[in-house]
Amino acid sequence: MSSSAPAFCEAPTACAGRTAAPGTATGKTGTPAAQTVDSAFPVTARAADANWNLVTTFTDLIGITSSDAAATLPANGALVGGTQNFNVTFNT
Repeated sequence: MSSSAPAFCEAPTACAGRTAAPGTATGKTGTPAAQTVDSAFPVTARAADANWNLVTTFTDLIGITSSDAAATLPANGALVGGTQNFNVTFNT
């Protein structure tokens, strides 16, 4: 999965096994957990500044993409308070 950063610095994503870690080199900690095919899992997009701190003032539209061409992806969603939750399903 990837996300494209709009006007703010970054739009890191967090999924099962990974959490936001403001002030760290990557802005996240943990290792993404393996996902089961055909089972939805949550993904959270967060607007962040250069130090990975949450930027709550942005309401940009976020889109989720995947290298799994058969993945079931959510519709684009606007950030609310700098975050947006999505559900993704890998199908291959």
